[in-house]
Amino acid sequence: NDSDSFTVQEPELQVAKSNNLGTPRFGETVTYTLDVSHTLASTATAHDIVISDVLPAGMSYVSGSADLPVGWSVLQSGQTLTFSGPSLATASTASITYDATLSETPAVSAIGDTLTNTATITWTSLSGTNANERSGAGGVNDYSDVDTTDVVIQGIELEISKDDQVATAIPGDTIIYQIDYVNNGNATANSVDI
Repeated sequence: NDSDSFTVQEPELQVAKSNNLGTPRFGETVTYTLDVSHTLASTATAHDIVISDVLPAGMSYVSGSADLPVGWSVLQSGQTLTFSGPSLATASTASITYDATLSETPAVSAIGDTLTNTATITWTSLSGTNANERSGAGGVNDYSDVDTTDVVIQGIELEISKDDQVATAIPGDTIIYQIDYVNNGNATANSVDI
């Protein structure tokens, strides 16, 4: 009997998510970066790459800010950005950046809140649609990876109170007022005027 052997060639990608401003204030803009690369185990070109990037409530995508590799595209649907690329050759990398602004009105988020941004990447082993190929559908179709990055909202939140320290007074009494103020935020307040 004759025998032969073969080696299965498979692509294996990973995505790394990061930001340039870990402690934004209300109204500030954060630049997010998505770095896509092959793992050491990857032995083939990855095709039909899709990154689903979900912005947390309170963050808004800055339209037109995405800087994409050649041939890639981006679509926005609510808080979800979908980046699509045709392929990534073995040992190649791809980098995407875009901007998102923290809402100026803290209706959803508050000072000190952690906002998590999640990116999920899927890909296939063959170009185009093929019912027999692996994808990121789950199970043995494990062509997927996930990464997250956090920002913590930073801000100043001053509170002031005033007390005359007496319940009643008569003409001629001296009343001493006490004014107390406190910063309930997580950022230093400078040059405070009362």
